[in-house]
Amino acid sequence: MSNTLKDTISIGNVRIAIHPSAKPILDKEFTLLGANKRYSTALLDKMRLYFPVIEPILREGNIPDDFKYLCVQESALNANAISTSAAVGYWQFKLETAKDVGLQVNQHIDERRHIIEATKGAVQYFTRNNSVLNNWMSTLLSYRLGLGSIKKLN
Repeated sequence: MSNTLKDTISIGNVRIAIHPSAKPILDKEFTLLGANKRYSTALLDKMRLYFPVIEPILREGNIPDDFKYLCVQESALNANAISTSAAVGYWQFKLETAKDVGLQVNQHIDERRHIIEATKGAVQYFTRNNSVLNNWMSTLLSYRLGLGSIKKLN
């Protein structure tokens, strides 16, 4: 399959070369992803359901469309997903970050589990970080590593 992979991908305003040594790794990941047909089919069904909700919110916030796949990777579009680091919901926000991006989290409401509100929070996060980093790839990495860690690398 690695012969069918492109040599570059674009994310926002950044074009990224895929090194030939990465192609077998990506090929393996694609193979594993497709190995469980029931899981893959269910995930695709969720994407068909949620992407029409997520896409306009990202577009309105001027966030690259490809960022919608981050919540697939983070939570498999599961509102009830909880990570080992206590990140919750579709976009896997920790409590402090959720509150920082304007999400309501208390004993009665947890907007990290609400697809529209959580996506608006993700837009806030991406917009803020990209205003500092001015690079969508770095912004994407900041979602995983934190803004402070990425600023040290730049």
